[in-house]
Amino acid sequence: MNGTARVAPGGGTGPATVADYAAEVRTHLADLPQDQVDDLTDGLEADLADALADPTGRPADMPPGLTARFGAPAEYARELRAAAGLPDPGPQVPVRR
Repeated sequence: MNGTARVAPGGGTGPATVADYAAEVRTHLADLPQDQVDDLTDGLEADLADALADPTGRPADMPPGLTARFGAPAEYARELRAAAGLPDPGPQVPVRR
């Protein structure tokens, strides 16, 4: 992902599909070992899809789109880290080559 917002179905911005959203969440967890990322995101796509399909979970005035419903993927990743008791990765430091 290049960090630019896309127009999602229904006019929202951000990831257009559950798979795109989950991939962006995983990108924000990339500093963790792969097995930890797998543990944190196991079933993520199914959970997101189920929540989107539940008409009682979305206020009528909420704009459409994954980001409107779940927040930015980076924030979702931070929440997963916090729930697991993991530290925030901190600022990204560019690597000199």
